[in-house]
Amino acid sequence: MRALGAYPLADPELRFIAHGENTTFRVDATASGGRARFLLRVHRPARHGRHVTAGTSTRRRRSVPSWTG
Repeated sequence: MRALGAYPLADPELRFIAHGENTTFRVDATASGGRARFLLRVHRPARHGRHVTAGTSTRRRRSVPSWTG
């Protein structure tokens, strides 16, 4: 919840999705005048650094909405 304070979201609700290489949450919140759904991924900097995650493929990023429900 503390990390969400950096974003312009009102009344955010977190729902745990999974814990593995990343810990993933679904975020439902009010943003830009309406309800919206977001994905919050928390990862370990020792395993995933700026250069590792920057190389994530477009196909992999696009697959995220299909499993966030």
